[in-house]
Amino acid sequence: MLLWNGDELCDLPDDEDLRFLRSAREFGRISERYGSDLARDSSGKILNAALGVAAYAEWKHVPVLVELVRMNDGADTVWVCQDLHGPDGAQLSSRLEQDIRAALRRRGILSLAVTHRPGVAFEVVERFAHVEPASVLRVCEAA
Repeated sequence: MLLWNGDELCDLPDDEDLRFLRSAREFGRISERYGSDLARDSSGKILNAALGVAAYAEWKHVPVLVELVRMNDGADTVWVCQDLHGPDGAQLSSRLEQDIRAALRRRGILSLAVTHRPGVAFEVVERFAHVEPASVLRVCEAA
């Protein structure tokens, strides 16, 4: 209904790195590439985008779908990167993910994740921590 009334699905501007999805047609096209449930009504993703709760963008440099969610801490509203998707569910290289998250950070978009204290091996945290569905961020200690 929001689309029929001419509302765009995203109020974030495109830039040199990101092209945001603004119509149900774009959701359908991108869904074919990434093999995701973006365009399926039951996923609620188009509705979330229309309501301004979420935003979806394609990384312009290589095929990556960037999934953002709008959050508020009681004082400020911020965009947070919820997930990054490669085509057909392909995993991204660590370097590519770092580059994308750095570009998002420059734009003021945060990447939040549960993390651990320095000195605890990441492999131990990854195996034993009970943090689902949040992701775990590796803490890189300075050498």
